[in-house]
Amino acid sequence: MVHSRKAALAAVFLVASFGLAACGGETGAGAGDSSEKSGHKNTESKNTESADLQARSGERRVVTEQEIPLPEFEDNPDPQGEARVEICTHTVFKGHCRSLPVFVDELAAHDRNTSSIRNPNNFSVTFYGDPDFSGASVTLKPGAETAYLSPPVVPVDLNDRVASWQPQVEGRAAERAVVTVCTEPELRGECKDLPVVRGSIDALNDKISSIQKLSDLDLIFYTETDFKGAAIKMPSRTYLPNLNPDGPNNGIDDKISSWQPLLSDNGVQNPAN
Repeated sequence: MVHSRKAALAAVFLVASFGLAACGGETGAGAGDSSEKSGHKNTESKNTESADLQARSGERRVVTEQEIPLPEFEDNPDPQGEARVEICTHTVFKGHCRSLPVFVDELAAHDRNTSSIRNPNNFSVTFYGDPDFSGASVTLKPGAETAYLSPPVVPVDLNDRVASWQPQVEGRAAERAVVTVCTEPELRGECKDLPVVRGSIDALNDKISSIQKLSDLDLIFYTETDFKGAAIKMPSRTYLPNLNPDGPNNGIDDKISSWQPLLSDNGVQNPAN
């Protein structure tokens, strides 16, 4: 009887041990499957992330303006010169007067002694009391001038305080980024939002393939820096999806180096300088 009980207990022990071993084997196999699946999922995740990054790098900017065909490329356009304003150190245009570019983001501190201003252009220009187009401001309409920069002649006191100025874009007085340029057609590739006046474009020089212009000014784009060389004219609030519609080395694709407002086609005749 005792031997029977011992034999039974031994049998139970063997069955339990076998069951545990079997479970352990299954668990081990399951862990191996889970590891393989996890590694597969990680690879898929990395591939998806890489694809997402590639997609984002070539993601198209939003088109908001009217698409137009490539304007006529002018090899030798009539040079209009650089758009400029005149500032004087004394009231009534006396003292030391200078003709400066129409886009200045920070006038040197020792030059902030302006007391009268002329805007000889056919578009408005806004003058600011602080650098980077900030602070109190006064806007001069096309062809306008002010012999005094203090109230009541102007609404705010900018006498000896003018530190920056830029073309006034209707409804976008404080907005610098009104021209989008991209290195690939249809606003893809590397894109930058830049002002309506640009004498040079640094990293994107000779790389632009599409343009969207958000401003209410007509602009002229040049193949050389400082508003020189051949050019195309682009109407206000328009979009050029491809500067090279006929294949490599045609038109102005990958050649743009500067741009500014078109002085003669913005609604009024350019006043005499």
